[in-house]
Amino acid sequence: MIFPVPDPVPVPEPVAPVPSAARRRLRILALVAAAALAFACAARPAAAAAPPPSRQELQQLLDQADGILAQIGRLRGLEPPSPLKKAIRPREAIVRRYLELLRDQYPGPRLEAERKALVKFALIPPDFALERFLGDMAGEQVAAYYDHLSGEIVLADWLPAGVQAPVLTHELVHALQDRHLDLRKFLAPRSGRSDFLMARHAMLEGEATAVMADLLLQPMGVDITRLPDLGPLAEQAAGRDSPILNAAPKFLKAQLLFPYTAGTGFVVAFRKGHPWPAFTQVYGDPPRSTEQILHPEKYLGRRDDPQVVLLPDVRGVLGPGWTLALEDDAGEFAVRGVLGRFLPEEAARAAAEGWGGDQYHLYERAGDGGLALVFLTAWDTEADARKFADAYARLIPRKYGAAREVLAGQGMWRWTAKGEALLVERRGGDVLIVEGAPEGRADRVRQWVWRFRAAPR
Repeated sequence: MIFPVPDPVPVPEPVAPVPSAARRRLRILALVAAAALAFACAARPAAAAAPPPSRQELQQLLDQADGILAQIGRLRGLEPPSPLKKAIRPREAIVRRYLELLRDQYPGPRLEAERKALVKFALIPPDFALERFLGDMAGEQVAAYYDHLSGEIVLADWLPAGVQAPVLTHELVHALQDRHLDLRKFLAPRSGRSDFLMARHAMLEGEATAVMADLLLQPMGVDITRLPDLGPLAEQAAGRDSPILNAAPKFLKAQLLFPYTAGTGFVVAFRKGHPWPAFTQVYGDPPRSTEQILHPEKYLGRRDDPQVVLLPDVRGVLGPGWTLALEDDAGEFAVRGVLGRFLPEEAARAAAEGWGGDQYHLYERAGDGGLALVFLTAWDTEADARKFADAYARLIPRKYGAAREVLAGQGMWRWTAKGEALLVERRGGDVLIVEGAPEGRADRVRQWVWRFRAAPR
């Protein structure tokens, strides 16, 4: 459930109020910084209608890239790459390259499977054209960008240099990261571990956004760790002038912004206790889940790494004609999004906390394209598992309007809808969800999963 997207560069989400004597001055400084950061995103749609900049104007900005990169390197305590490849390209070339990168990471069948999983979780409408949406996002949002496969920094030829300058700083941080991490390997897809990959994206985008903010704030004598809370302003600046992003389903919009808002919050939490050069330690041991991004104390303090959750292949149990379309994990961020589709935001947030690990399988039936979901989640405590199971049991009747409740035992909820079985079952700290299995097959599915879960490894 994660896709490579153009950097919208939202305002960071710093933390913690400051002492009252300095609060007013810092709030003014924060608003100045926020305005500059928001300009990178909010000015782009308007700028797109303005006369295109001259080649000379863009070249002058591009000529500054090495100097900016050296400044970033000094702040981070890292040697910058040299030489840096640079280019200026038209919109159609940039969109085409973005789609190439997308298809490299998500070949057609994989992207379609991702789309069907989002549909089954009710996070997007059944007819939502995911690839077209991502391409439209690239055409609307992209300005300067760093191509981690070619090692090239690129400016857009239709946006003024003033609009692209802050984004260029952000993208140059990615060039620095690439030298010390090898982004191609660092961001390589890992089967069944989308949450792990999303945490890595958040670390990278959070660092790039925080470094950009700090360089903007340096002349004011303050850094990002001392700013008051800018969370609401961050979301407003990131999306208010983006028609395509604003029209996206709620979960997709949140997912596209998560690496920037939550990622920046994670980096700020680290910076409150460490100087910038120490952040390189995170490169060697990056966060392993969106839970650790959302709750930095679960990475920085008492470490809470995700549990390994494995599912058996139940195609044979479901019956003839079923294929395994996708095997993946969701993570706390996506679990929160799934719950938040039908439950109040605070209830969804509370029920997703305590996440320990998960895995889901999406099955597709030949002929009618029916989808079945088998979703096993592990929780830190039985109380956390009970809270999640109760929340998901409230979700099912809202998600399936035709669902008819069937008598079940303690710790289990069951429904039937149009010949399909739906169930939620909790055992200790684990919760199993089955949606769309043929009636009469759900019990065999759950028994198979629990037997596999209990088997010694």
